[in-house]
Amino acid sequence: MIVTTIWKTKPNVPSRKRGCIAGVVGTLRLGSVIQLILRLIFCMARNDHSGYPLKWFKDQNATRNAYECAICLEVLKDPVQVRDCGHQFCALCIDDILKTDPRCPTCRIEISDVMIFEDHAARRLIKQLVVNCCNAGCSWQGCLGSLLQSHQNNCNFSIHRGNNVDEKVEKLEQTLETLMMKISTLEKKYEEDSKELKLKYEQDSKELKLKHEQDIKEVKLKLEQSENRWQLLEEKQRELCEKEKKTADLRKERFF
Repeated sequence: MIVTTIWKTKPNVPSRKRGCIAGVVGTLRLGSVIQLILRLIFCMARNDHSGYPLKWFKDQNATRNAYECAICLEVLKDPVQVRDCGHQFCALCIDDILKTDPRCPTCRIEISDVMIFEDHAARRLIKQLVVNCCNAGCSWQGCLGSLLQSHQNNCNFSIHRGNNVDEKVEKLEQTLETLMMKISTLEKKYEEDSKELKLKYEQDSKELKLKHEQDIKEVKLKLEQSENRWQLLEEKQRELCEKEKKTADLRKERFF
């Protein structure tokens, strides 16, 4: 319910990213899910990325297959690797996971800080990938390292949006405040529903236990009644046998 409510608040989130997030947070506790989703919403609201946007890269399919982060679905930025399973993630992404649910998002093994190391080889290879300039109208192409080191700051098509930062931050804070209020309301409802379900479960259990005990008593009573009837039948059978024996003895005496 909470996840659905938040996605309705932010309808522009791609369906592919919603599916990934649902997989990562599927096993987290309620509070952990809220923290992770709020962080992702904050990043998307300010056009920030944990990883490098896939749309920058010339060969997107090959880049996705080789260097996609399973958490943010972007290209690995400051890549790190889990020692025991070898899975790679953005440093910022896995840091969030470690704070909420310390398990590998891909294979679900338990992980910790000491099991994660910087993947320098992957960083070098990613910096050598061919990318397009991220600014509309610019036809520049080159390696990612060159884009980050020089071209991004010197591009003639760069758009400066510093004037609207304060306004966007204020709107974002209002949105987050609204979300927190909704989450608080949902958490209270969740607690109330949990208590109600627990009470109903206890009542149903008591009723079931009483019914079970009554059924056992009825079965025992029927067994006792059956045993009594059986004993009566046995007594009648013995009486009949005795009468038949006496009748036979009387016949013998008269005959002789």
